[in-house]
Amino acid sequence: MLLLILALVGCSRPLAPRVAIRPDSIYASGSDTATLIVESAERPVIKPSDARFRIRVGDLRSVEGRWQATLRAGTFPGVTSIRVDDVEVPFTLKADRSDRDEDGLPDVLHLDTSQDREAFLRWFTFLAETQFYRAELPAEIDDCAALIRYSYREALRTHDPGWVRAAGLPIILGLDNVEKYAYPHTLVGPSLFRVDDTSWGQFADARTLMRLNTRFISKDMAKAVPGDLLFFRQENHSLPYHSMIYVGASQIKDDGRNYVLYHTGPTGSDPGEIRRPSFAELMNHENPQWRPTTANPAFLGVYRWNIVY
Repeated sequence: MLLLILALVGCSRPLAPRVAIRPDSIYASGSDTATLIVESAERPVIKPSDARFRIRVGDLRSVEGRWQATLRAGTFPGVTSIRVDDVEVPFTLKADRSDRDEDGLPDVLHLDTSQDREAFLRWFTFLAETQFYRAELPAEIDDCAALIRYSYREALRTHDPGWVRAAGLPIILGLDNVEKYAYPHTLVGPSLFRVDDTSWGQFADARTLMRLNTRFISKDMAKAVPGDLLFFRQENHSLPYHSMIYVGASQIKDDGRNYVLYHTGPTGSDPGEIRRPSFAELMNHENPQWRPTTANPAFLGVYRWNIVY
């Protein structure tokens, strides 16, 4: 009798679902999709096995007696798996470095929705502006390019409670995240900036940011939008290239004015500081070499990030 009961109990266990992913590999483009097919009487529980890959599972639906869901790729390549109940199914996201517009930035790295572009630019300008209000800057922000790199990188993180605690910002806004990214899990890992024709790095000076990571827009400031960069070349400086961020209207202080933000860089024992003049103040700077005007040969122009172009 005991053997019969055990046999009946064993027979009552549900069979593991039969699972297939078609195709079983797609590009880590942030937009490529595959279809997950599950043969199971019960509604399955589906979960990507590794959060780094940012695979999004679409609505689960019943189609002709099977369960189906769309899997949408993130931008982090590699071999991972999808867990369906107790079954692990291998799944590969391939690296795609094609660059159809030949701007040096793989197509996959461009932000291809207006929502993501807006989220990035709002985070980028907000994070830069908050540094102006900090009593003590992060150690890495020691010149104009460092401020830009910091704000760019942190704009592409997932801004969860853990990030908020670690960032230690004097103020935080409820801004949407960039959905396509979860830094440092990107096609190029933590190395976000082009440093030459074939290499990427975490460090890039002002000249490299201008030449390899942004596009020239105009010397007419009327064409600038929040998040654009202003570049200057001052021949009488030991490091001639300098950069500023066009913030536009402040997200912190609503006073109807547009602002520009920059780090002065170190001078001797002076570590420098962050300044935030209004656009009108900069246009009337006491030194004409710092005025962003078409007549100023030291002003190289307005540049826009390749990632949002």
